[in-house]
Order: sequence, then C-alpha cells, then structure tokens
Amino acid sequence: MRLRAATPSFVLGRHVGMAWIRWGVYACFFLSGATSMVFEVLWSRQFVTVFGNSSYAISIVLCAYLAGLGLGGLIGGRLADRMTQWTKAFGVAQAGIAAWALILPALLARLRTLAPTLSALSPDSLLVSTLARFALSFAILFVPCFLMGTTLPLLVRAVTRSEQTIGTRIGALYCWNTLGAALGTLAAGFWMLETLGLRLTNRVAAGDTLLVALAALALSRSMGIAARSEPANGIAPRPAPRLAVPEPATEIPAPGFLLLSVAFLNGVASLVCEGLWVRYLAFLGAQAYVFPTILGVYLLGLGVGGLIYGLLADRIRLSARALGVIELL
Repeated sequence: MRLRAATPSFVLGRHVGMAWIRWGVYACFFLSGATSMVFEVLWSRQFVTVFGNSSYAISIVLCAYLAGLGLGGLIGGRLADRMTQWTKAFGVAQAGIAAWALILPALLARLRTLAPTLSALSPDSLLVSTLARFALSFAILFVPCFLMGTTLPLLVRAVTRSEQTIGTRIGALYCWNTLGAALGTLAAGFWMLETLGLRLTNRVAAGDTLLVALAALALSRSMGIAARSEPANGIAPRPAPRLAVPEPATEIPAPGFLLLSVAFLNGVASLVCEGLWVRYLAFLGAQAYVFPTILGVYLLGLGVGGLIYGLLADRIRLSARALGVIELL
C-alpha cells in the first residue's frame, strides 16, 4: 500500500512544538545566567574573609570565573560535536554547579582556617602567602566556573540545525544569558545579600540552578519525543540537518588566528577596563555596591549588543570589517 506524504498540519504542529522547546532552552539559559552571576557577586563577598581586601577578592573571582568560562567553552565545544543529547548534558552541568555551590561554604571555611598556616610558610614574604591563598581559592572556584563555561556550546548545538541560522541563534543565546546575568548581578548586589544574607542567598541560587537542571532534562525528553514522533499516516518526519563538523585542521589559518588574537586581546582590555572602573568609582564610598553596579551595566551592554548583532549577523557579510569598526568605536 502506498503511504502518503506527511500532512501540512503535522509539519506545522511539529514546527511550533520545536519552537516552544527552543524558547524553553532560551528561558533556561536566561535563568542560568542570572544564578551564575548571583554566585559571582556572592563569592566576591565571601572571599573577602580570605584575602582581607575586596579588590583582591574581586580579582580572584573574576580570574577563576573567566578562566573557567574560557576552558569550559573550549572543552564543551569539543564534547558538543561528539554527542547528541546536548540539553541533557546542559542539565547535568547545572546540577553539578548546584552541588558544588552547596559544598563551597565548607571549603571556604576550611580555607580560612588554613590562612594563618599559609602566612607562616614565609613570614617575611607577603607574596608567598598571597600566591598560596590565590592558588587554593582559584582551585575551589574553577570547578563550577568550568561547568558554566560548557553550557554555551552545548546549547548552541541544541538550538541550531543549519548554517543559515547559526548567527541568529548564537546571538539569541548570548543575549538571553547575558541579560539574565545582568539581572542576577543587580538582584544579588542590591537586594539578596542584604535581605537574605550570604548563606540563604547561596541556598536560593543553588536551588534555582537545580530547578534549571530539572527543566533542561524535561526539555531534553521533549526534544527526544519530538524527534521520534511520527504522523498518523506512518511517514516519519524528516530529521533536521545537523551542522557539518569540519575535519580538524593541523593548524589555524592566518586570518582565523588573527581573529582569535583580536578576541583574546579584546577580552584582556575589557576586563582591565572593568577593574579600573571599580577603582575609579571607589570614591563613592559604598564599595559593596560598586562592583555589582559596574558588572550589571557591563553585562547589560553585552546582552543588548549581542541581541542587536544577533538580529543582523546573517545579513553582514564582511564580519571582520564590522569587528574592526566596533573595536575602533
């Protein structure tokens, strides 16, 4: 018996269903960005007790946070090309972040008890004890920050099915995550820490992260059902084409290496500016609010910029020239 082609109503229904799932992924990444920055502001307060200086505490948190995001993004991108359950992997990473956040206060308490011992290692050299505290603090913070870094490449593969939409989808993910991060920064700096305190803020953020993990696992199940669904006439829908994964090259071409160098130097300059702005605004007196204010505005600008470029990415052909113009501005 000849089987008929899939009906238009089925194709439309499946398309709408996948669109809702994609927006669910965006919502999870928005909340993930919010909770991650609640943790960053919280840690910048907690590690003051280790270093005795808010500038040092902010520096170690930023260093571990960005190093974890960078290396996590690199490893996460490679893992994303070797798996198909990207949303599930995102949920597992979120669960790991929540678990580590709950045990981090105990690790921090242990580090505070070790602080006098570290100072006694070299009584005549402040540099040695500071570096020792820096290394231990970095090791404690790197684990959750690394897990945070793996999330973007995983979700890029989850919501992107063709080369034509990759620019728009990456821009949307980056935008929602960064806007969520701005919200989390301002909420933590101006309300949560003062109202809930350090301990309860940590538990609330960990609980929210766990809820995001559960939502991601539910979305992964829905995506699997949508991919396996068949119309009533017995014709299975054609699966969406996967992104072509290029063969690993032996070396990065010169233009690509140049763009990566620009990205690296841009990251250095932007964080130097952020650190300087913290010092410049220290004269305001309320130093507890200076860091979340600058970080919130910084992230808000990144989110809005990512949104605008995401809408224009597929229409800009000379992206390298556009990058040069943006850097000049």
